[in-house]
Amino acid sequence: MNVAVEKPASGPHPANLAQSKPFYSLEGWTLVIKGLLFVGVGLCVVSIGLMIGIFQSANALNGPNVAGIKEMAAGMMLVSLGQLLTGAIAGLALLAWIYKAYSNLPALDAGSLRFAPVVALLLCLVPVINIVVTLFLLIEIWRESDPARLDPAGHHRSSDGVVYAWFAVTLLVLCGAGYSFLTNMQRTEPQDLFEATLVGIGVTSLAIVQSILLIWIVGAVCVNQIVRRNLALNPVKPPVVKRMPEFPGTGPGLGVR
Repeated sequence: MNVAVEKPASGPHPANLAQSKPFYSLEGWTLVIKGLLFVGVGLCVVSIGLMIGIFQSANALNGPNVAGIKEMAAGMMLVSLGQLLTGAIAGLALLAWIYKAYSNLPALDAGSLRFAPVVALLLCLVPVINIVVTLFLLIEIWRESDPARLDPAGHHRSSDGVVYAWFAVTLLVLCGAGYSFLTNMQRTEPQDLFEATLVGIGVTSLAIVQSILLIWIVGAVCVNQIVRRNLALNPVKPPVVKRMPEFPGTGPGLGVR
């Protein structure tokens, strides 16, 4: 009696391929980015309070409170300096996070990359185009880190709308900050303070939304990459269904299973 023996598939196992690729932990950089962004959100809240205070002091019924305005203006300078410093450090941390997260994609069975990780990092340093490049990289990282993409049917894939929302808010913050900077140099009348306050509060509020969206993105990707890495190393095999032999003379629909 001849028994057919199924030969193993040629080539390395997918788990061995995934294990051979370098995988960097994102947890440390994710915590750094989250911490810096939370500090930035706190500074934005303080900045909004100071802007409202300056406007109220300048429009007091008994005349402008010059001493109070000077004190709050000095506080605004310190808060702005803190925001600039926090934003710069957070930006550098985000570059390191993007490099590591993008380099992890081959270890997640994500296929070929759009750019080499070093090239992607250098493109993020080029002014103007770095905004669009960062969007493309974050979208690719978000999609290819999703564990649901390993499902051939594509069920329960997470939407990348949060990345597009972050990009849209970022553009609004940049445009609003540029408008505020250009117009503030031309404002000389006291009534211009109301418009400046509204623009400042609006831009700062958008910066808070921007930070919250980025906190969501880096946190979700960090968790998803760990889950998908484990799935790539230990792929889930489909269950094997065994059937009972049919009784002689019965059809396929009548047999006992």
